[in-house]
Amino acid sequence: MDRLQQRIFEDGLISAAPLPVGKWKEKRKLGGRPSSGGEDSVPNRLRPLVDVQDVAEAVIMAYEKSKAEGRYICVAHAIKTRELAEKLRRLYPDFTYPKNYSETHDNKLNSEKLQKLGWTYWPLEETLIDSVESYREAGLLK
Repeated sequence: MDRLQQRIFEDGLISAAPLPVGKWKEKRKLGGRPSSGGEDSVPNRLRPLVDVQDVAEAVIMAYEKSKAEGRYICVAHAIKTRELAEKLRRLYPDFTYPKNYSETHDNKLNSEKLQKLGWTYWPLEETLIDSVESYREAGLLK
């Protein structure tokens, strides 16, 4: 009898996940939080992103591939907050976005080990669109 091997996954911010609509009471604007000056301000940190569909594929692949073992980082895209806001602004210009950013120093994560198993991921723009539309349907975005 084969033993089920343990696989450990560490993922980024998972996007396009089904949302528990009843648990969210407050609508939030896209990006940032108000600063004391009334303008939006956020740290310009590196944000690791991955689509929930890509996480599901990675988990299944890791259990199906006999050579898979150990820990896996499941991150499809690493993008700075400012760049992410700019991409979203081009897709959804009517939302409110941060105006000010403070720089941070981040370590970049990668999924090289998963990619060696054959893992691929959705393009960033598709993940963002799926996520925003999911949030809209759940009533989380104005």
